[in-house]
Amino acid sequence: KIGEFHGLGAPIHASVSGTVKAVEHRPYSMGGNITSVVIENDMQDEVSEEVQAPADPNALSVEEMVEIVKNAGIVGMGGATFPTHVKITSGIGKVNTVIINGAECEPYITADHRLMLERGEAVLGGVGFIMKALGLKEATIGIEANKLDAVEHLKSLLPADSGIHIETLKTRYPQGAEKVLIETCTGREVPFPGLPSDVGVIVMNVTTVSTLGKYLRTGMPLVTKRLTVEGDAVAKPANVEAIIGTPLRHILDFCGTKAEPAKVITGGPMMGIAQGDLSVPVLKGTNAVLCLTKREAAPVVEEAAPAEEEPAPVEEETAPSVEEDVSPVVEEVKPMYEMSNLPRRSIAFIGSECHPFVKTGGLGDVMYALPRQLVKLNCDVRVILPRYACIPQKFQEKMEYRGEFYMDLGNTGRNYYVGIMEYVCDGVVYDFI
Repeated sequence: KIGEFHGLGAPIHASVSGTVKAVEHRPYSMGGNITSVVIENDMQDEVSEEVQAPADPNALSVEEMVEIVKNAGIVGMGGATFPTHVKITSGIGKVNTVIINGAECEPYITADHRLMLERGEAVLGGVGFIMKALGLKEATIGIEANKLDAVEHLKSLLPADSGIHIETLKTRYPQGAEKVLIETCTGREVPFPGLPSDVGVIVMNVTTVSTLGKYLRTGMPLVTKRLTVEGDAVAKPANVEAIIGTPLRHILDFCGTKAEPAKVITGGPMMGIAQGDLSVPVLKGTNAVLCLTKREAAPVVEEAAPAEEEPAPVEEETAPSVEEDVSPVVEEVKPMYEMSNLPRRSIAFIGSECHPFVKTGGLGDVMYALPRQLVKLNCDVRVILPRYACIPQKFQEKMEYRGEFYMDLGNTGRNYYVGIMEYVCDGVVYDFI
């Protein structure tokens, strides 16, 4: 152990054997600098005497179970890195359902998929440990339908009386968002901006429980992280198990590049963070390194079609017959804040990258809550787009700013800014929120 925590956190362990050369501020992938321990690797991979597996995990008390999770430095490894021992403690006596998140809905990323195929025993061992700590008889592992081989593999490993159920989920984004996953698996809706424990649920990432299962067998704390290295600029795309603290440039040297990356992202294309410094290290929550070419990183731009054939951005209702009056309709301009007075129309919600939204709990939360609120206001939500850049440039150029309003997404008294861009095509008005 080389780093202890104060407040909310988890210990940090040396991921290589060697000599501590410095304790200093270094850049990291979340932006800015952070206090870091710099170790000169002696390349001997000598394991510390502190690394010892629990003698009999089944004989541990609940308090001892929480303590070993804390000492192992295990955190949420789907990206949020919330300390696992804190999550377990907060759920004891309060939750009746545990869900293991194996959805992995972000494009490109397949690290959890490979882990479920290759470390299935560790996954199930970790789930059983969590069930025992929480005093639960059953657990659900949710896996998207594009990973049926993982579904079948885990089912083949399940003892008859394990109480663990494998649920196949529809492949869609953002299926892996915590609150979306809860509603899909249980039918329970987490009140915004509430917590899963408010509806009796605790959610853990499949890699998190696998790491716990590995620790129970080996005593090895969290010192490595599986991640996907992908993108058209990568010579040999792969899932690798990287030593935590490894600079990104070493990962790219290992997999090779066949073109100069126009953008390097840690995480997926929807929620990941673009990096400007390849000296930043792999962290406990790093699940991918994407190296995108200029073509991949550029906004989608469709070729211009003849004016009479240009499609509307959202599919229309059946066109009127020639007998009907198709003369232009001049619609009265209504204040943007009077959403309840707007006629029912197709609306596309853009999951903005704006920080105020991200701070509410993530893009998935906003994509989950805002369309529901708009439907209550008689607005028909037809399309959900993850980023403004997903809209072809020819449509962006014709959009006009029409104002903004403020909306209480969760009846909490806290209002969020919502802007409106208007696009008119073939006599139909589209509002992009």
